Amino acid sequence: MTPGRLQKILRRITLLLAAAGGIYLYSRFSLLVLPAEGCSPVVRYGPGTSLLLDQHPDEWSVRDVVIFEAEGGVVSLGEIERLNAEGAAWIVTDDPDCPAPSSVELGWIAEDRLAARVIFAASW
Repeated sequence: MTPGRLQKILRRITLLLAAAGGIYLYSRFSLLVLPAEGCSPVVRYGPGTSLLLDQHPDEWSVRDVVIFEAEGGVVSLGEIERLNAEGAAWIVTDDPDCPAPSSVELGWIAEDRLAARVIFAASW
C-alpha cells in the first residue's frame, strides 16, 4: 500500500469518527437560553443565561439543577434536594420572587419526568 493510499484511508476514517462524535454530541446535549424578560426560579441562573443540558445523564445527584416536566406538560427548572430509593427526586426552587412548580406543590417527581441536567451555564 502506498503512502498516498494509506493517507486517503486515514482521512476517511478520521472524517467518519468526527461525524460519529458530532452525532453523539448532538443527541446527548442541548442548549437552552432562559428568557431575558422573565425570571429564574434558581437564583444562580439569571434571566438570559445560556444552559448546556445533558439530556441523558448516567445518574441524578443531590444539588443537580434539572429541567423537569411538571403537571400539564409544563417544563420547569429546579434543584434536586433529595432522592428516594425509587429514584424520584424532591425538587426545590430558591427564588421566592419567581414562582415555579416544585415538590412543595407536586410532591416527589418521578425519574421519568426529569428531562435534563444542567452541566454548564454562561451569561453572555
